[in-house]
Parts: sequence; C-alpha cells; structure tokens
Amino acid sequence: MGKDNRVSLDEFDEDDFDASAKDKKSAKVRAELEKKQREKRQKNIESKNKHLTAE
Repeated sequence: MGKDNRVSLDEFDEDDFDASAKDKKSAKVRAELEKKQREKRQKNIESKNKHLTAE
C-alpha cells in the first residue's frame, strides 16, 4: 500500500469551509452572469448582421 496523502479535517478551521463555500457561490453567480452577457452579445451581433444583410 502507498502513503496516505489525505488531509485530515483537523487541519482546517470552520472559517476556511465558510469562505470556500462563499467563494464557490460567488464564482457560480459570476459565471452565470457572464454566460447571460455572452448570450445577449451574441443575439445583438446576430440581429445587427441580419439588418446589414437585409439592406
């Protein structure tokens, strides 16, 4: 058997867990907002291109 590389929970404070959960939540929200912005930009580009080709 190999060496056990797992980290014990005793090495972390409860604050470390709370901070990481908050970071994950804010990163998820930020990713969702960026996705919506990309979709909106794409729609605007498609709309603009449609008007340019129609003329």
